[in-house]
Amino acid sequence: MITGDGSVGVRGAVPSQIGGILERADADVVYAVGPREMLRAVASAAEQRGARSRWRSRRRCRAAPACAGAARSR
Repeated sequence: MITGDGSVGVRGAVPSQIGGILERADADVVYAVGPREMLRAVASAAEQRGARSRWRSRRRCRAAPACAGAARSR
């Protein structure tokens, strides 16, 4: 889980943190919801690591506490 303020999970922006999160999680499926730019970063990071991505595009990410997370370890 990635949150802007670090209140849950890792602090930071999803595009800058997702690669490291996926490496540690060894996820085979990644779920994301948020703006298109973030979804592109998540899908690219997932693909580079052989994981599938499932996403939903939103103009503004209002999900709380975060917009993306890795799920279901291998």
